[in-house]
Amino acid sequence: EYTEGNLRIIRHPLRTLTEKPVNILFASVPVGFIVFMIGFAMALQQGGLESLLTSSFIDDVIVITLLVILLPLVVLDLQEGRRIRSIEESLPNFFRDLAGMHESGMTLQGAVHLVSMSEYGSLTPHIRQMDQRISWNFPFIDAIRALGDEIPIPLVRRSVDLVARASEAGGDIVEVLR
Repeated sequence: EYTEGNLRIIRHPLRTLTEKPVNILFASVPVGFIVFMIGFAMALQQGGLESLLTSSFIDDVIVITLLVILLPLVVLDLQEGRRIRSIEESLPNFFRDLAGMHESGMTLQGAVHLVSMSEYGSLTPHIRQMDQRISWNFPFIDAIRALGDEIPIPLVRRSVDLVARASEAGGDIVEVLR
């Protein structure tokens, strides 16, 4: 099966192209090249070789080609930036809610389950995945480390690592979460 590695584009082309903004270049560069070749051929057909130097048509073709190549990259990069910002803004609220529920006497596993029903923007699906892991009898430490591994954002990884280490050391997890 082509679910991992470079050939996963065969099984999930759109997901593979959009999971990282730079991946879209695998599609937009060839399309841009085709657009350029069509425009170049049209310019040659209309005025010959000398028209390439005197006409502004070829300039328009170059600009359109660059737009075809770069516009999808810019759009996906903006989307990724919003997603990262949403996760970074929601993470403190998630930890605060988790700490509050644990402080009120709930187990960390129960607190994660209850918190997973709340809305935390782009962080929500990851919290629900963490809750599922815990429901499959993953230890809290492994589930929270998996959360840090699946979200490649430095703030998330540092925060999750700190919570996992405090939980392993048997420290005051509520204080660390806050």
